[in-house]
Amino acid sequence: MKAHHDDKTHNYFDNFTPSYNPERFQFAVDFINKNADPSATLLDIGCGDGATLAMIKNETPLRNLIGLDIAPNYLAKAKQSVGCETVEGSILDEDLVAKHESKYDFCSLGAVIHHLIGDTRRESTELGRRSVINAIRMLKKGGHLLIFEPTYSPRWAATLAFGLKKTCTRLTSNRVEMFKSWANFGEPVVSYYTPDMLRGFINDAPHSEIALWEELDNYKFALGLLHRRGMAVIVRKTA
Repeated sequence: MKAHHDDKTHNYFDNFTPSYNPERFQFAVDFINKNADPSATLLDIGCGDGATLAMIKNETPLRNLIGLDIAPNYLAKAKQSVGCETVEGSILDEDLVAKHESKYDFCSLGAVIHHLIGDTRRESTELGRRSVINAIRMLKKGGHLLIFEPTYSPRWAATLAFGLKKTCTRLTSNRVEMFKSWANFGEPVVSYYTPDMLRGFINDAPHSEIALWEELDNYKFALGLLHRRGMAVIVRKTA
């Protein structure tokens, strides 16, 4: 099965190419330094401009680093700044996943899951679930999946935000900001999940167990109606 192709999200990232703060991946750097052999391999799924890969290169002994992304502009920046191997493609492409199955000691998903968008919230949720399962498939036995993912509660609010953003994209191609600068409606559409939904994605993956489950941030906004938790998760492949 080929990946669902979301042209709006693809074009947004390929043309706008925002740069994200890699400090949210400090938990992964600490884990790598405690557990990794220098010869270990790491695939950064949705590597963007290579900021996280550069952090790993500078702060860990790993040198076998690979970036995977759908956006050629991102991959060019990552290759230039990090000097790493790059792969153009999607974690949702079953042919690509099969080609890389059981290949890596580490895979990372840094704020990627909520950007995997289908036509509906239900379809988007399935794409998020598949991304976790596929990332674990690409690990060697005993390998680790490193996840950072912003989550939102309650579940109805995350579902409502998805619907509002979908509606806005039909009316305007601009981003409409509300609350804080990152809380906006319009392109790109995102599908945020609760911590329990994220845990469910992991539980659906065969031969895996959670080695770390930690909240990096925890706060409420919008008069206390919305609850954000930035989740740091490490999943071990057991077979």
